[in-house]
Amino acid sequence: MLSAVFCSLLFLCPAKAQDNYWDSILDRYEFICNECIDLKIRAVSGETITSGQISPLLESLREIREEIRDNAGAMSLRQKARFERIRKSYNTGVKLAPCPSIDSLSSDGLTGRAVVCSPFSDVIRINPFYSTTAFRKEKKTDVTLSYSMGLTPAVSYGARLSVSGHRTRWGGYLGFNSNFTPGDTDYEFSSDGSLYGGGFWASGARSISVTRISAGARKLFGKRAGAYLGAGWGQKTTAWEDVNGRWAKVIDRSAGGLLLECGAIIELGPLEMHAGISSISFTLPDIEIGIGIRL
Repeated sequence: MLSAVFCSLLFLCPAKAQDNYWDSILDRYEFICNECIDLKIRAVSGETITSGQISPLLESLREIREEIRDNAGAMSLRQKARFERIRKSYNTGVKLAPCPSIDSLSSDGLTGRAVVCSPFSDVIRINPFYSTTAFRKEKKTDVTLSYSMGLTPAVSYGARLSVSGHRTRWGGYLGFNSNFTPGDTDYEFSSDGSLYGGGFWASGARSISVTRISAGARKLFGKRAGAYLGAGWGQKTTAWEDVNGRWAKVIDRSAGGLLLECGAIIELGPLEMHAGISSISFTLPDIEIGIGIRL
């Protein structure tokens, strides 16, 4: 009789310990999933969640995931059912749309995706030294404000406001550029010196007035490069002063009307640079450069 009781204890005690072990694992899994749900809700509401808050949860989820996958056969039917209830409740209760994720590098240098809101996705690869980039609510648009400078035919200054879709990378822009120099003149002549059949006696003083207003489309390719194409209105007035102090517009070096422009875009983190050319009424193109910051 005693031997039968002893044998029963030898069988039941390890089984009970095993049962308690998996219950504690599932308790921990449920707790961590709830923590992830809380972070998800806070992030969607606009709160910034730091990597210091995410990293411990991801590491714990990785450990539990490996433990369950390697030893799932040791769980009882009740525990397996509980695991499925937690997993399904988590995935369906939160209504996971595409989940925000954190880029990281594994120890072997391969790129992985550490998905915060799906703890049992196919691949969760963690590097404890990954960037401390914050986990934020995903943006729909990127807005960039740039300072622009025209280099030819005279130095001019302006600004450009650009808007692009965060996912599509398509967008548009509106720009203004001028050297804020008056373009008023008293009469016109051509640069060869002719003036109604006579000559032109210059004092040596010269002036160039430039104004450009444009809008167009832009497209970013990959993470850093892009291009833009636009049209608008522009005016370029070249004036020379004569010996009598009167200003004459040099008609073959001036233009006004349709403006066409195109150029390239380079992104360096939050900074954006652009460089391109523009032409007013199909005259010789002018050069423009700019630098801006993503707001």
